[in-house]
Amino acid sequence: MSRRSALLRYGAARLALAPVMLWLIASLVFLLLRVAPGDPIDALLGPKAPAAARAALRQQLGLDLPLTEQYGQFLSHLLRGDLGLSQNSQEPVASIIQGSLPASLELGLVALLIAAVLGLAVGFSGIARPEGKLDLAGRLYGISTYALPPFWAAMVVQLVFAV
Repeated sequence: MSRRSALLRYGAARLALAPVMLWLIASLVFLLLRVAPGDPIDALLGPKAPAAARAALRQQLGLDLPLTEQYGQFLSHLLRGDLGLSQNSQEPVASIIQGSLPASLELGLVALLIAAVLGLAVGFSGIARPEGKLDLAGRLYGISTYALPPFWAAMVVQLVFAV
């Protein structure tokens, strides 16, 4: 088997598994939201809310339905692109995402461009002068950032650049 056909087969297998992975992730999100401790109605209305208001919100959110029916509605809405309403602003989640998507894409592309330029610069300097100071610094930076948990590094970067 040639290298190209092996690569095409690998890519096709990954593409074929993508819907399965998306379904598994969506199902895991649904399950984790249902088994999380506490009542979502308490979180939204507070524990001292009247029983009538609690029942009305439970019905509005579909939490009074059997779990299998909730799961079916969850997947149905997800496949249609209906992400529901924001509990804070009562506007569609899809429109909130649509409003912030251009800024997110801009930030992502700028970050990707900066990372590519710096990475290529450090990589080519390492090729030009192996075992030099810049090569050693680049390798140490790569190893140390690979070892950091991404969620922690993101918080530190936010704290550093927010001020």
